Amino acid sequence: MFTKILLLCFLIGYVVAADDQDSSEEEYDYNYVPFQGPPFDKFDWRLVNEIIQEEKSNLVVSPFSLKVLLTLLLEATGARSNTELKTQTERELEQVLSDFSFQQADEIYEKVFDSIKKPNKNYILDVGTKIYVNDFIKPINKYASLIEYRYNASIESISFGNPRYATQIINQWVANVTQGHIRNLVNEDAVAESVMIMLNAIFFKGLWRHPFPENETAPYPFKSYGESKPTNVQFMQQTGQFFYDDSVALNAQLLRLPYKGKKFAMTLILPNENSNLQQLMEKLNSSSLKLAKWYMEENDVKVKIPKFKFDYKINLNEAVKQLGIRDIFTANASLALLSRGEGTRNELVVSNIVQKAGLAVDELGSVAYAATEIQLVNKFGGDTMKEFTANRPFLFFIEDETTGALLFVGKVVNPAALGKKAQ
Repeated sequence: MFTKILLLCFLIGYVVAADDQDSSEEEYDYNYVPFQGPPFDKFDWRLVNEIIQEEKSNLVVSPFSLKVLLTLLLEATGARSNTELKTQTERELEQVLSDFSFQQADEIYEKVFDSIKKPNKNYILDVGTKIYVNDFIKPINKYASLIEYRYNASIESISFGNPRYATQIINQWVANVTQGHIRNLVNEDAVAESVMIMLNAIFFKGLWRHPFPENETAPYPFKSYGESKPTNVQFMQQTGQFFYDDSVALNAQLLRLPYKGKKFAMTLILPNENSNLQQLMEKLNSSSLKLAKWYMEENDVKVKIPKFKFDYKINLNEAVKQLGIRDIFTANASLALLSRGEGTRNELVVSNIVQKAGLAVDELGSVAYAATEIQLVNKFGGDTMKEFTANRPFLFFIEDETTGALLFVGKVVNPAALGKKAQ
């Protein structure tokens, strides 16, 4: 019988409107420039491109969430200290995650964790990384110390032989970190077949810097792909100064909606009427987006975007394989640092990578959450007014502008739909 290891990752965000403005916030907007460090999002946009082309419905995913787990797997290969005789598992993970070195990743994750330790009245950022192991598993001390130091992760031993109890413990941890948005991530059957469950969770709560007046919300037509007639949905609107660009290279409009706190922002990318999301994704990558963001300038913009709320679930196996990570799914997988327990040392293989996510955007801000599950098995087992009216499918992403880390990426094709549940 195959013995599964699940690696789970969760991302929750909650954003509400600010009631006040201050001069330092406005000064920050005036002096805003895109992230100038080495790119940290090459993997992210390659992942999104693999997913978005196949999905016809609304979607939201967390590249950051998945990347943390894949980085933990890379650490489990011993890549940080290996200089020669690299395994295929290590080579594939390093190549796909090649947009950052361990040094750069360490710096970025350190900034994220520093944000947790420093209270901020404008936002809450909480990150948790937890590894639950079956009671016969013996974690390798070197790996345990490394992930505690670099990723603020802890390891706890529980009995998977009592799957009901273990399931309750794991789901309660998830619910606590996500403030109740994800309550039943794992089930007893999955836990009963597992020997290890690795969890990463992020909770984000922030304030729109420029909230949308609720009395301005009104029905407006939204034209989804394939529909003969547009559907009226609730649109929020406001006029103000925002960073905006009508990108010739992308054939799309870009709009930056900042959150209060000088750290996070949501950027919307709306294909022009003679284009669509598929054509946009053919042009969009880390480099083209970075260039487009540098062309953004502060303008008076009349903003009109729909309210929306949906959930999404996806199996990421094929997307990860298409990116070039295949060995972890085979009997050749080499994750030697995960365990020194009898029958499990270097005998673990990924069986499934699943992410659950959700997003809600309204006048007060946005609620966003995601959960990524990676299952492993025993291998032997400007000057003029601009208009930004998102009345057709569009792309969005939420970014930590101090590190370039993408917390969420998604698309809206039907604001009225609650979303698709993956099989």
